[in-house]
Amino acid sequence: MEALDKGSWGNRLLVSVEDETEGLATHAQITDVVAATQIRLSTLTGVEAGTLIEFTDPGSGAVARVKVQATAPASNNLVTLDPPGLSAAEQGASLAAIVGGTPLVTGSREFKFTVRLRRQDDQAVPSRDEQVLST
Repeated sequence: MEALDKGSWGNRLLVSVEDETEGLATHAQITDVVAATQIRLSTLTGVEAGTLIEFTDPGSGAVARVKVQATAPASNNLVTLDPPGLSAAEQGASLAAIVGGTPLVTGSREFKFTVRLRRQDDQAVPSRDEQVLST
């Protein structure tokens, strides 16, 4: 995290990040690999620019995580990925799964960010310093 303004107020922020159990996009299959940075999914439900999607190669167990740059529903659910996109091995595994009749299933990774603002330091009553004013 980076503050826009300088100052000691940033020392009053407490930030935590947690994995969500299930993402918004679940059970979308990779139906085509157009290029390293372009794939087609069976559905775009829960997938939009900025989504972090992941899929597991059932053969090797390798997990690939890629970030979505753009989606094009009118182009048969085309998804453009941030470069470098899929590696050659990931492209090969995806295409082999499609040809084998068992397309790889993707899902989105979701995170919960919590930001807490602590009370200003109080030299007269230091026990108040850890009080959370807002979450």
